[in-house]
Amino acid sequence: MEQHLTVGRVAELGGVSVRTLHHYDEIGLARPSARTAAGYRAYSAADVERVREVLAYRRLGFGLREIAALVDDPAADAVAHLHRLRGLLLEQRDRAAAVVAAIDRELEARAMGIDTPPEEQLKVFRAQLYESIGSA
Repeated sequence: MEQHLTVGRVAELGGVSVRTLHHYDEIGLARPSARTAAGYRAYSAADVERVREVLAYRRLGFGLREIAALVDDPAADAVAHLHRLRGLLLEQRDRAAAVVAAIDRELEARAMGIDTPPEEQLKVFRAQLYESIGSA
């Protein structure tokens, strides 16, 4: 017989509240496949995998409707989701690294007494904002 995890344990492992998992169940985003004799939600390994996908997309800033479309995509399996998530995280890392580099350049310039023109101060953030909106 397959082992199931309680909603409390899944919430603890996922770093979310039990209420969050209850909400995901209510809207059909991540439903547990079983119930205990007492009627509590019980998550199988496949259920936990889906919760992981939902939480990963959520932490990347996707809305619940967008997440539903992504995780319900019949052409995407768990490996495809992992590849997609990896790519999104790498893009996010690269965007953050570019902003950090720009801030470092400005800090260095200020330490040398050089004022950065306002246009230059905002340039990197404008580009990052539009890239971020486009990828979401």
